[in-house]
Amino acid sequence: MDECKPLIVGPNGAGKSTFLKLLEGDILPTQGWVNRHTKLRLARFCQHHLETMNVELDSVGHMKTLDQAGGLLTTLNPKI
Repeated sequence: MDECKPLIVGPNGAGKSTFLKLLEGDILPTQGWVNRHTKLRLARFCQHHLETMNVELDSVGHMKTLDQAGGLLTTLNPKI
């Protein structure tokens, strides 16, 4: 199965973090709804993770090892 690894890029204040929080279910939308696929798995990799990253791996490989070690990548249970 092909995996999709989208990248969220934009200027400060454009709503990137808010968008991710909506996807993760950390916040509720003020209008409309959020519909997540039942097999959606999210992981965040930000600049602060570089300090703990295995430099032998790329960011996706690093996140996969974290998932195997402790369940970092989780299937979301919709909170909405």
